[in-house]
Amino acid sequence: MHKSLYILFFTLLTNYISAQNSLTVEYKIKLNEIVSTSSNSKQGNLMASSRKEAMKIIPNYLYRLKIDLINKVALFERDDNFLLADGYSKRAMSMVNNAMSTRGTWLTVIDKDSVFNDVTIAGKSFYTRKSINEIEWKIYNEQKHILGFTCYKATAVTYKEDSFFGETGKTKTEYEIWFTPQVNGAFGPSFYQGVPGLVLEVNTKEASMYAVNIKESEEEISLKIPNKKSYTEKETENQVKQIMGLY
Repeated sequence: MHKSLYILFFTLLTNYISAQNSLTVEYKIKLNEIVSTSSNSKQGNLMASSRKEAMKIIPNYLYRLKIDLINKVALFERDDNFLLADGYSKRAMSMVNNAMSTRGTWLTVIDKDSVFNDVTIAGKSFYTRKSINEIEWKIYNEQKHILGFTCYKATAVTYKEDSFFGETGKTKTEYEIWFTPQVNGAFGPSFYQGVPGLVLEVNTKEASMYAVNIKESEEEISLKIPNKKSYTEKETENQVKQIMGLY
């Protein structure tokens, strides 16, 4: 059933958290085991070895979603202090970034229907904009509890054009998320948003991201929108191609 049919029902479920000013959600990520489909046995073994290494390190990584409920703005980013204290692997981080789209920072601005991804590639900063409602989620009555919150399941399928290195095609990705309407605001980690509530869990074929802590912030969170030009994903992709010499 389409998400719009649930909005009134979810609004009635919203609890005391909607009256708070600031909220912080902490997430962790785990990689799923995937059998290599590479026809090259050496390449397949290398990928499997790299993934096993990453699966051991990634549970140490911590991500935070800081939410300004008053101004309807949120910032999702990796906690680098936690990361560096517990070990770092570029290969593992690359796998996480690719699997869960966690590269850089993600700023959500509800009133602008926008999620801004600020990331540095090859020494150059890119500020890319996506619509919060870009993904069409299908919401179900199925429920489960996460950290004491009643959550609902939603799924979606996206197709992304791949045109790097002279190859073209589309990549299909299936998403499953769990969100709670008990927090007033369509927020979530990275670009996993656009449902009537806070996203606490994200599952794909390659990995899962899950909330491990939700707390009212001791200090008021005040997030400002950077005064810089933003680009569409296609515009950013074209600029990256130029840097990599693919044009």
